[in-house]
Amino acid sequence: MSYTLGGFYLARYEDSPAGTFDELVAMAGLVWNPPTSCAWAARVYVNNSGATPEVPNLLRYACDLHTNVRMLPPLALSAPPAGRGEEDSAECLAMVMSGRPLIALEFAQMEMHVDEPETLVLATDGRQAGQSIQWAGESDRLITGSADQTIRIWDLPTGKELFQFRHREPCRAVKLSAGERFLAATTDAFIESPPGIHVYNFAENVEDQSATPVISWTAPKGRITRVFWTDCNRKLITSHDYGIVRRWDVETGQMLQETQVHEDAIQDMQMSPDETHVITASLDKTARVVDIETFQVLKTYKTGRFVQSAAMSPLFDHVVLGGGQDASQVTTTAAQAGGFEARFFHKIFQEEFGRVRGHFGPINTVAFHPSGRSFTTGGEDGYVRVHHLDMDYFTTKFF
Repeated sequence: MSYTLGGFYLARYEDSPAGTFDELVAMAGLVWNPPTSCAWAARVYVNNSGATPEVPNLLRYACDLHTNVRMLPPLALSAPPAGRGEEDSAECLAMVMSGRPLIALEFAQMEMHVDEPETLVLATDGRQAGQSIQWAGESDRLITGSADQTIRIWDLPTGKELFQFRHREPCRAVKLSAGERFLAATTDAFIESPPGIHVYNFAENVEDQSATPVISWTAPKGRITRVFWTDCNRKLITSHDYGIVRRWDVETGQMLQETQVHEDAIQDMQMSPDETHVITASLDKTARVVDIETFQVLKTYKTGRFVQSAAMSPLFDHVVLGGGQDASQVTTTAAQAGGFEARFFHKIFQEEFGRVRGHFGPINTVAFHPSGRSFTTGGEDGYVRVHHLDMDYFTTKFF
């Protein structure tokens, strides 16, 4: 078995349920295990929405493909201009395709047999689909926010969808209040709509649930990446692009405080068990512990790589960070050099004391089990890994 990170696949489809269209797939990774292979996409660009009355959703399918392959000289590539509502598309595409490829392959005389497709109700932007998830800890319900412009309530035992809040913009972060009476949700900027924060009543019985927010307000430019309730549900704190955290009054929607704690976008923010501080993960290659009341930076953990997520142990003064070199920049980088490990730091002394390998792409999210005896990571390589900590972790004094 072998694998590579990065690359792209360009194809024209002349006979499909969605009509004729071109597809450019920016691949996050490719695994080759003869005689089969699989790939997963960081982004997919098409010049046709692909939605028809007959096929309104995404399809997942397996196929058997036979083709002739020949090597071509590397191509000179450039990104197209951004379209309406896709301001970052050209920039993201340029990041993926700015490097000169090592090889280029041409596929000719292709024959493909496609199995019966499975319908998926997901957003077309694979990187943004499924932005945030919140478990209603006192019940059997799960809340998700997604780039398909919906917030959904699910029944955990059965996986059945119970309720749906629909927006006109991609949804990103969701969070239940203490006592689970209210639900806060954020939406991204989209076309002419600015970023927004929405607060809903969260009904005990789903039959009584309303899709109309109690209050909504807009935020300054930039994504709202996470949201948390504080001060006995009277205030919200949010993390944003440009390294900013903000405090909001829930009753009025007024911004009470704004502080820049990072030099680049905050990708993740998680609350401490005692709710006195948060840990933030940023593209400035650091994670930081920030006091809830003052927004003062208390501790900084430096990694030398993008930090996509950070979590605090509920048992010890330990933090775990996940991230690594950006997927679009690792086409010629070995997995060992990409920084794709989960990295453990002492919370107080800010010193790294351990790494856990496994992913061969950037880690997008990390979380500790409430017991502190295991942690979970989700990566760009398409895997979710559950790591059970061995006895040495609990008996060794690292500092």
